[in-house]
Amino acid sequence: MARRSRYVAYGGMPGLAYLPRRFVPRLERACGAEPVRRVLVDNPARVLTWGDV
Repeated sequence: MARRSRYVAYGGMPGLAYLPRRFVPRLERACGAEPVRRVLVDNPARVLTWGDV
């Protein structure tokens, strides 16, 4: 996914836009919205906060 040809801005597909447009909805259908939210929102928020973990 790091190749220039993969980025939509350079005429490539699917690029990073694939993740929120296609992959996340598929993951939500397979696992449910709650586990996906925990992995993509809650865990990064917890890890990226300043202070004691």
